[in-house]
Amino acid sequence: MHERGPDFDDLKFFNQKLLPRTEQNETEFLTWTQDCRSGCLVNVETDPTEHRDLSKDPSYAHVLTELQMTLQELNKDLFQPDRGNSSAEGCKIADRMGGYLGPFVNATGFYRPMLNVSIKEHIKNIGMGLLYDLVNVAGIKSTLQDKAVRGWPYVGKHVDRILDKCLVNGTNSDQSEILNLFI
Repeated sequence: MHERGPDFDDLKFFNQKLLPRTEQNETEFLTWTQDCRSGCLVNVETDPTEHRDLSKDPSYAHVLTELQMTLQELNKDLFQPDRGNSSAEGCKIADRMGGYLGPFVNATGFYRPMLNVSIKEHIKNIGMGLLYDLVNVAGIKSTLQDKAVRGWPYVGKHVDRILDKCLVNGTNSDQSEILNLFI
């Protein structure tokens, strides 16, 4: 059992979900998730890791029904806008803005370039722009997605040990080595 909490269950690569393990039951165990099609019900006080589903227990049927109705009411006015497709241009703009994504790609006058960008940062942004264009090519993008989905169960368990740490006083010696692979 994990003493540090569950693994991410929503990690994605180009909108393709990356699962921590190849076997569904291992993934559910590591992420503390399970299929709750009709709704799950747990007592977090007696079962803080949420592994014992009480939804099938007749003595909790009224609680499950009440919570499902409450959830349905709360989700009634949920705003879920169409976010569109990913865009290499959006990523390029974010690089020019110091890594910040703005609300619009085609907004005239909204974006102001960063001042005093170092040569190293400028070269990195050009390289990243070329990379964004390259991975947006359909065949390359789907190949990368496939490789990420297949490889993540094996790579992720090693990366997780390094990235999932609490850092003291801003230290990041272990993490900087991994992060440099992506920069």
